[in-house]
Amino acid sequence: MTPLLLLLTAAVGAGFAALALYFWPSLMGWAREHLLPWVERVVPTLANDVRVAFQNLDRVAVDVRRTVRSAWHRLRRVLLSEVAEFVQLIDGGWAVQITSYLRNLEDAAKPVVKMTSYQEIGYDELPDEVRARVLTGGVQKVNLDIVELRDQLLEETH
Repeated sequence: MTPLLLLLTAAVGAGFAALALYFWPSLMGWAREHLLPWVERVVPTLANDVRVAFQNLDRVAVDVRRTVRSAWHRLRRVLLSEVAEFVQLIDGGWAVQITSYLRNLEDAAKPVVKMTSYQEIGYDELPDEVRARVLTGGVQKVNLDIVELRDQLLEETH
C-alpha cells in the first residue's frame, strides 16, 4: 500500500470509529430491539441477558458515579480520617492495618471514635502503588490516606 492510501485508510477508520462511538447508545438500543423479540420467543431464559448486555454503559457509569459520590459526601460528615498502613512482616509477608476516626453521633462525651483492623495479606494483594514503592525504594512500610485518595478520585470523575 502507498503511504497516501495508508493515511486515508487510517483516517476513514478513525472517522468511522468516531461516528460509531457517537451513535453507540442508539446502536445498542437498535441491536437490543432487533434481537429481543426473537430471544423472547425462542430462548426466553436469555431475554434478561439481552436487555442487560446492550445497556448503555456510559449512562450506567454516570448514575453509579453520582450514587457513589452522594454516598461519599454523606459518609464524609462522619468519617474524619482513614489510613491504610501496609507493613512487611518479619517472615516476608505483608499486613494491612486500617485506622479510622469517626464522629461519634451516639456519645457526646466521646466525640471521636477510633477503629482499627489488622489483616495479613499476600504480596499480590498489595495495591500497585505500594508494590511500586517497595520495588523502587525497598521500603517495609507504606501509608495511604484513604480519605484523601477517595476525595481526589471522586473529584477527578466529575
